[in-house]
Amino acid sequence: MPQKDAILVDTGPIVAIVDSDESQHKACMKVLKTLPRRTKLLTASPVLTEASYLLSEVSLGQDRLFDLIDALQLSIVPVTNSHLARVRSLMTRYHDLPMDFADAVLVALAEESKIKTVFTLDRRGFQVYRPSHTKHLEILP
Repeated sequence: MPQKDAILVDTGPIVAIVDSDESQHKACMKVLKTLPRRTKLLTASPVLTEASYLLSEVSLGQDRLFDLIDALQLSIVPVTNSHLARVRSLMTRYHDLPMDFADAVLVALAEESKIKTVFTLDRRGFQVYRPSHTKHLEILP
């Protein structure tokens, strides 16, 4: 089902928003402040797993991750067995980058929901990925 006014959120911005010492913290905060109020922010559990791991060494990083999820009303889209064939296909197609599991899940969810925008710091990957529903994904910041 198409998700109007929705943006998928990758690991990088989550970590950068939580950790003010990250080099992209200000850029990611600026994106949040400029988004229209009606924008739905979506992510997936593999993204949160990565973020939690990366924030485990940051003082109160994991607690602040939960606070961020609440503050942004970040919706966690379930990844089901039905997604796995597409995720595997994407990871095989982009094995030379390589495409990790979380990125493949986000692209599969973008295709399923017809989402065209991703909030990511992984430009190298997301500029190359070509989802089936659009020529390319718009990348924030």
